Amino acid sequence: MLFYYCLARPSKPELYQSNETLVENGLALFICTTQGGNPLPTFTWLINQIPINSSLYTVSPNTSELRLPLEKRFHNGQLTCQVHNQALDHPLLTSRLLNIQYKPEINLRYGQSIVTNLNLLVIENERLTLECQIQANPSTIEPIKWLKNGASMPGIHSPSLVIQTVKRNDEGEYTCLTSNSIGRSQSSVHIRVQCKIDIIELTETNNEKNLSFRCANCSS
Repeated sequence: MLFYYCLARPSKPELYQSNETLVENGLALFICTTQGGNPLPTFTWLINQIPINSSLYTVSPNTSELRLPLEKRFHNGQLTCQVHNQALDHPLLTSRLLNIQYKPEINLRYGQSIVTNLNLLVIENERLTLECQIQANPSTIEPIKWLKNGASMPGIHSPSLVIQTVKRNDEGEYTCLTSNSIGRSQSSVHIRVQCKIDIIELTETNNEKNLSFRCANCSS
């Protein structure tokens, strides 16, 4: 008696998103379906071509459900569902772009550098510019607010905070804050003012050079 085992290709998978919107720190359900296939196809999920842990999805005949914890780093990433069986030379796949909403992410920039230290030392009488750099999705944000020592600085809603001539009384904690429909964020730095040191005399005695310095009191 002869038995024939007929291989059959599954159809190209279709990918559905259950959630209307995707929000950071939420949980999203994605459903991938295919038709036919002998033997039944296997399912694999990927983000940006990196396989997703199989503990995050379930598989039943011709259907797989993925419950994905949403992270900001997945925004604009490509989610892929792929199916495969012995009748296929290569897996069949379908993909969609992830649009994950997240609250503003704020970085303070001083000069060419992002401020990573809570304290920033500036020289008296120099110009200080702090840039409030914001990434957000949705990109529509509330007007930027600047605070000094927790108190609002009236009339300043620009991403740039400029102090033309830094004085001692400019010391303090400066905060940039804003929000969108997902949440509010802020970033702070403590400004410390250092008095400018002047060289007032250069003398040479017995081939030794001596410098005299003057550190004036910082003006208030």
